[in-house]
Amino acid sequence: VQLPDTTPYVEYIKWLQKQPKNKAKQFWQQYVEGYTNQAKLPSKEKRSEAFTKERLEFTIDPKMTEALKRISKHHQVTLNNVIQTVWGILLQKNTNLDDVVFGSVVSGRNAEVEGIEEMVGLFINTVP
Repeated sequence: VQLPDTTPYVEYIKWLQKQPKNKAKQFWQQYVEGYTNQAKLPSKEKRSEAFTKERLEFTIDPKMTEALKRISKHHQVTLNNVIQTVWGILLQKNTNLDDVVFGSVVSGRNAEVEGIEEMVGLFINTVP
């Protein structure tokens, strides 16, 4: 199989380095301006500052999965939107806050780089 050459990922990195660094920072600072709450889940255990690698596995049973899919379809949103909403409600209820902010990983190729749609590389970011 002969695949066409793609634009190297380094072209995206070069484009990224040319972007004004303060523009995005100012945008997000204005977006969350005045928000001072820290959405932390309550815990009975005292946590150390050191990172401990752990793994938690769980399964959502088929009935619950179908119910979530129905909600998603009814409101014409993705299942991910429903899960993020549930997470926001969980944070709100467990912190007694009227609003919460949490980060969401997004992927996008919106850079104005020739051939970016066929480029191979990491195009993710975390946004509030």
